[in-house]
Amino acid sequence: MMTREAAWMSFDEQETGSLEPGKWADMVVLDRNPLAVPKERLKSIAVDKLLLKGKTWAGVGSLPGVVFRGLLHTVF
Repeated sequence: MMTREAAWMSFDEQETGSLEPGKWADMVVLDRNPLAVPKERLKSIAVDKLLLKGKTWAGVGSLPGVVFRGLLHTVF
């Protein structure tokens, strides 16, 4: 539900849902693999890079920052 299926359900599969030329790139690059970190340390994972519609956003730094920018990006 995070990629192709979510895009299909919202009728956005032509613009989003997979990494292909011409589609928007909305993604987060984390400083560590969340699957390899003990659950107690998940909150300490930082965001290295945020891309929304292919545009890089600098200085995000934390998960709340990512959520906030993502909400602004979606709403406006």
